[in-house]
Amino acid sequence: MVMKGTYKDLYVLEARHLGKGGQAEVFAATHRSTKERVALKRLREIDEDSVARMRREIEVQTSLRHHHIMPIKDFDQENYHWYTMPVAVSVLSQFKFSDISRSLLVEITRACCEALRHAHGQGYIHRDITPRNIFRLMTGDRHSWVLGDWGCVRRPLGMTTVARSRPGEFLGTPGFAAPEMWEDPHLVDTRADIYSLGRVVAWARTGKEPIPNRRLIPDDDWREFVVGATKEDAVDRISDFPTLLEKIPPFMDAPSSPRALFDLADDATEIVWARYADSPTIAVRNHGNEISLRGEDVGLILPYLYARKYNHRGTGLLRVREAIAWGKTLWKNFPSPTESKVVVAARKSVTRRMRAAGVSSTDALFWSRQGLAPATMIAKEPAKIVIIE
Repeated sequence: MVMKGTYKDLYVLEARHLGKGGQAEVFAATHRSTKERVALKRLREIDEDSVARMRREIEVQTSLRHHHIMPIKDFDQENYHWYTMPVAVSVLSQFKFSDISRSLLVEITRACCEALRHAHGQGYIHRDITPRNIFRLMTGDRHSWVLGDWGCVRRPLGMTTVARSRPGEFLGTPGFAAPEMWEDPHLVDTRADIYSLGRVVAWARTGKEPIPNRRLIPDDDWREFVVGATKEDAVDRISDFPTLLEKIPPFMDAPSSPRALFDLADDATEIVWARYADSPTIAVRNHGNEISLRGEDVGLILPYLYARKYNHRGTGLLRVREAIAWGKTLWKNFPSPTESKVVVAARKSVTRRMRAAGVSSTDALFWSRQGLAPATMIAKEPAKIVIIE
């Protein structure tokens, strides 16, 4: 007889595993009533230590609400034997070396930095950042990267009841874990997670699995980021996220032609837009030849060519989702008008209409350089919009 409150009452599990670890396994499942498809994580063995870790994972992930942290949708409120989460469309560990482009790695790295900065601000240390714990979620036509599997998390010192990690007991993943994790994982701080993120970047840029106690440094412009994040001695390591974020290379390589710039911006649309879609406040400022969009979640500012009216019907109001400011300050500082002369109208649906009408990419680029008057803008987003003339 199935007991009331077990996952079997609520969900139908599919046969295939989505993932499997030392203490838990993950299946695709469907809610019996709502028919919603989810990923269900359950314990493989029911023992005191496993249940304690699962409970801690549930409590921490439900409290750390952030758009780059894996959300928990439902969980066993009586015994803490299982919980559900969105089904990821991909996991970073599944990507081949050749599939991880420069812009993709910038997006993933920034997402992880934001997630960790949020968690560290509340005193939580992840302690197991690896490619297999970085997931891509889809919401409608938008995607986002989230940091999941918080089973090794260390709560703020003083909030832990029983130390599940002890001096001399290793915790984490060899090759990705910081050296101090081998000594006393209960006492590690922000720098341990920064080290692991640096090793993830090194793995992505070199295509090599990191080996404990061996340096792994890419020979490109990610070198400074990796070197600063993965110093052997935590005292010498980058210890704050503003400094770490400054080490991330530009979003993409400089294009070789206007057409290449147009195409690159088209590819970057979803990445840039997803970053700000859930911002609590978005401010749009008209600078003549640019419109800047600011997301207050991380205080970064990016220029957008925000929206354009193609006809007067409500359904025909199409958003042009981005305009990228070019120059050395890309992704770092507010770009000056001089540094933002080149902006690109790049939305695939709009692009198709332009081409169908015989408008070339070069012409579209020229038009986008002229900027938009405020009258041609439409603020039609779920976030709060503030128009600043």
